[in-house]
Amino acid sequence: MNSQWERRVAAGRLAMAAIASSPQLVLAQALIASGVKPTNIWIYERFKDQMDSVAYDKYVPAGVNILAASALRDALNGYDPKTYVEVDFFGEEDTRSNIIRQVSENFTKIINIPNMKDHGASGVTGCLKNIAYGNFHNVARSHRFEKTNTFSFIGALAMVEPVRSRTVLHVMDGLKGVWHGGPFSPTKDYRFYPAKMMFGTDPVAMDRILLDIIEATL
Repeated sequence: MNSQWERRVAAGRLAMAAIASSPQLVLAQALIASGVKPTNIWIYERFKDQMDSVAYDKYVPAGVNILAASALRDALNGYDPKTYVEVDFFGEEDTRSNIIRQVSENFTKIINIPNMKDHGASGVTGCLKNIAYGNFHNVARSHRFEKTNTFSFIGALAMVEPVRSRTVLHVMDGLKGVWHGGPFSPTKDYRFYPAKMMFGTDPVAMDRILLDIIEATL
């Protein structure tokens, strides 16, 4: 176990888990056991309300950093003004999607931990969408009512450096999921409990398996 972590996350370097997932799946303990200092581990999300709803601080060891890129949905203070993807989808005023500043400036390894879930605009939302939309500001503009540009935008964001090269591991949380009406699951009717975990380095391959899992519930 330790040797695997050491190959993926070098001790003494900044490591983080990009998650909106089950608190018990936070891999801080495993990283610390492999020699990574707690102060070099960051758990982050884009929005503070999402971080607060999970209360990661109750589960992770002392010293682990918990970061919300912004307290308000429209705030840009936690994002890098120099690294962004610019595209006009619907004539919106703000056509830039900036990367989280810590990702571009400080993090050296990224462990991506998505849920198994459906999204009304993009279909299944697993590894690729989590790493793409989870690292950039102003991404919901890619879909409006019945029109969606998520299929091209997800790939474009996921390829941006340093996100692409620093994302070294994907851990898909399948303890629970949403097979329809996601991503926020306002009703329990579409929740399911696959009781599965997936580990891999190829986000496309993992998302392809996720598609089969979601469709099997229909």
